[in-house]
Amino acid sequence: MDSSACFQLKGSAFTLTVLQLFHNDLDCLQAELGEKVAMAPQFFNHTPVVIDLHELDEDQLDIDFIALKKIICSFNMIPVGTKGAVESQLPAIADAGLAVLAEAKHPAAKSREEHSEQIEAKNQSASEQNQQQALEENNKNKQLTPEVEIKTVNIPQQTMVITHPVRSGQQIYAPNGDLVIKGAVGAGAEVLADGNIHVYGALRGKAMAGVKGEKSANIFCHQLESDLVSIAGIFALRDDIPPDNEGVANHINLVDERLVFNKM
Repeated sequence: MDSSACFQLKGSAFTLTVLQLFHNDLDCLQAELGEKVAMAPQFFNHTPVVIDLHELDEDQLDIDFIALKKIICSFNMIPVGTKGAVESQLPAIADAGLAVLAEAKHPAAKSREEHSEQIEAKNQSASEQNQQQALEENNKNKQLTPEVEIKTVNIPQQTMVITHPVRSGQQIYAPNGDLVIKGAVGAGAEVLADGNIHVYGALRGKAMAGVKGEKSANIFCHQLESDLVSIAGIFALRDDIPPDNEGVANHINLVDERLVFNKM
């Protein structure tokens, strides 16, 4: 790298909060978003947001993106872009200064794509059959060669074990593995892990598992009293927790993009 260069452009991946729209009623959005943010204002403060447009019906595509951006910013969140936009929305998105993170797939375009995928699959199947026949013929003709033993080495994930309670204001993060806490997590504390989270005590504060997008991550606790729980960026606030699951042992996992609370 040139030592005189003052910057370098690099690609990277980040976990971002996604605001998925189901209709274009911005007044309704402002009211409901305000209620969510009021439950955990610090969690949403300066949070980068991607606006997902995939679920909008054909008659809901007309959106004032400048007004939408102002609404999101009014809650101290930072809209960085959109995904799932159709071509007719692109000029308005550009006028609002938002990035387009994914191209839209119109239903008709999806059908054409699915048809192309079917044709490609058939061609690939035929190609694989030809390759298999050629391989069998080659095996008949080649001389025997010594077998080479290949060993696969499994690198275990790292597990961080905390043997003391996590107090208010503390943040514990377990990268590349699970987090095990042999005690309580206090109100105002945050515990995060790339893998699973196990709390052998009361879970208050915030618990975020699978923070790099691992949807198979789980949260286990002996007593659920958390302000916020999250798996792979999909979160639930205190009011979203079923009443029967509060104050008891829970196993929390992700099913069809929704958090499921299971009493243990």
